Amino acid sequence: MSYTGNLNLLLTPEADTSTTFKAWRVAMNGESNSNMMKIDAAYGDLDDAVRQAQAKVDAVSAKVFGGGDINTWADVQTIVRAGAASQYFNIGDQLIAEKFDSISASVGDSTGISAATVDKNDFLYAIGETKAGVYVYTYDGAYWRNNMGEIVNLTDEDAAKFYGVVLTGTPVAGDTVIITVTTESFVFDIIGIDHDTPSNTNYTHSMTLQLEDVLEDTMVYDPREAFYYADEGLSAGTYHFTVTEGQYAADNNKTFQFTLSSNAPAGSQLVFTHSSNGTFVNSTINVFNSAVATTAAQTATLTQGSSGTNLGTISNSSSTTNFNYIRRALMGNNLWSKSWIRQWLNSDEIVFLPWTPQSNFDRPLGGVTGWLYDFDQAFINVLGSVVKTTQKGVTDGYGLETTDDKVFLLSRAEVDAGAERSADGAEGTVYAYYAGASSDETKRIKSSEDVPKGWWLRTALYSAGYSSRNVSTTGSATSTGACGSYLSVAPACAIV
Repeated sequence: MSYTGNLNLLLTPEADTSTTFKAWRVAMNGESNSNMMKIDAAYGDLDDAVRQAQAKVDAVSAKVFGGGDINTWADVQTIVRAGAASQYFNIGDQLIAEKFDSISASVGDSTGISAATVDKNDFLYAIGETKAGVYVYTYDGAYWRNNMGEIVNLTDEDAAKFYGVVLTGTPVAGDTVIITVTTESFVFDIIGIDHDTPSNTNYTHSMTLQLEDVLEDTMVYDPREAFYYADEGLSAGTYHFTVTEGQYAADNNKTFQFTLSSNAPAGSQLVFTHSSNGTFVNSTINVFNSAVATTAAQTATLTQGSSGTNLGTISNSSSTTNFNYIRRALMGNNLWSKSWIRQWLNSDEIVFLPWTPQSNFDRPLGGVTGWLYDFDQAFINVLGSVVKTTQKGVTDGYGLETTDDKVFLLSRAEVDAGAERSADGAEGTVYAYYAGASSDETKRIKSSEDVPKGWWLRTALYSAGYSSRNVSTTGSATSTGACGSYLSVAPACAIV
């Protein structure tokens, strides 16, 4: 006997004269395991597959990218979770997320009401998204209705969806309230489909996005840290310390002194204020009374000398409970998991405090708004944490660290710029969007207002504890001190 390759149908050799007609008929169309039953079963499996594919098609009616019909972010998430993202999206397609800019209320030609105000947070929560537009509500004599004719609780503070509107006057039939919302649009490129692994093991699929352009403002990777942590406080008076490995050669093996005009409480931090490549002589230090304080309690001048109490020695090869690595005190920390920029990217606070210090030497930047603040909540809701692997520098013992990140910077490996330290391996794999960038670095160039700008990677320069990798204006991978303030940011995130 022989069988077909796909459906395993029985073949009767032409030379076979031993098979009776009944046996042949049963094999062809009998009630069990015959060729006819196998064909029917195969058709049923195919029909199920077609139905499943159609269900995925029905989830979203069109691609969601700039210039096309825009569906809800929840629809996009449904497609991703179904493992069907590649059926609807291509690498390089663009999705647009909106971020709140302004809101205003007016009353049109109303006769019963003369003015209206609106609360931004209540209104955006009620409509369920942050979307630019003009929203008109009309009073029918009993209820406020939207432009679809649906009843809305425009002014009822006790309603589950209170629109945050406060009126002057009493509405009459025909009165209108007009809410105008303006937003800023952020264009994201799709850089990978099922490239990143969701941190939540209940989910399997992901679609990774990155800003098409860098942010207009520049941002540090990590601010310069404190050089001294006063765990027990310091009394007013004169102190000195010795530098064994400074950034500036003229400071090496020198001793410097300063005088505090008032007591520094327990937990205070002392911070250098001079340039990272300048000498300590006649420079100043700021004294902050805590790790989260953004205003210095006092300032002191450094001079060469050894008067007063000896605090100890500061170097770049080791740290102590009180003394930081000197170059992290001058140029910041390049460890991704402890970086300021990682916290900022994932913050939705209007003022990025309370910020969480990652060490006794960590310092914040004051008056900065978290990057996620005022983004469309519908967009935020579909983002999920993914597992990221990042190079550590020599100060942290080399190797790779693993973090769970909702918003993140890309690594050197992910933009096709090779592994940072071959002994440790690569920090992930190349995103499809950046495939070929190793030979064509222009694929990495990003701009703001059509002007190329350098942008941060999350990779630590392996040979240091204070420098981080970035992409230059020409697309090459380079590095700079973590506190460098001339680089921009191209955040990435994943729909999970």
